[in-house]
Amino acid sequence: AEAMRLNADAPAHLGAAARRYGARVLHVSTDYVFGGVGTRPWREDDPVAPLSVYGRTKLEGERRLQASGAAALIVRTAWLYGAVGKSFPRTMWERAQQGLASRVVADQHGAPTHARDLAQWCWALVARDARGVV
Repeated sequence: AEAMRLNADAPAHLGAAARRYGARVLHVSTDYVFGGVGTRPWREDDPVAPLSVYGRTKLEGERRLQASGAAALIVRTAWLYGAVGKSFPRTMWERAQQGLASRVVADQHGAPTHARDLAQWCWALVARDARGVV
C-alpha cells in the first residue's frame, strides 16, 4: 500500500496539479518496469513486465502521470548511486577498503548511473522541452 501511494498515487496527483496549472512534470522512474530478461540495454519501446511490487507501482505511476494530461517527461534510470545513501558501488568500495571479501551475483549486467549525471541529463532534457518516456 505504501509503495502504491508513493510510486503511483503521488505521480497521479502531481500530474493533475500540473495539468491544472499548466506546469511540466519530470518524473524519475526505473528499469524495474521491464521483465528482467534481456540481451541488450533496454529501450523506451521495449515491452514492460515488472517482476516486483516496486516495478509494478513505478509503472502504474508512469501510466497515471501520462493519463493525467500533464506535460510530462518520464526518465527511466538504473543502478543509481550518489554522494549519499546506499548503493552497490559504495558497498563494494567500502568492503574493498576494509579488506573484506564480497560475494555477488554474476548474472546481472548494468551501467551504474551517478545521481549528478542523471540530474545533468534531466536538466538538458527539460531545456529541450522533452516529453514522453526516455
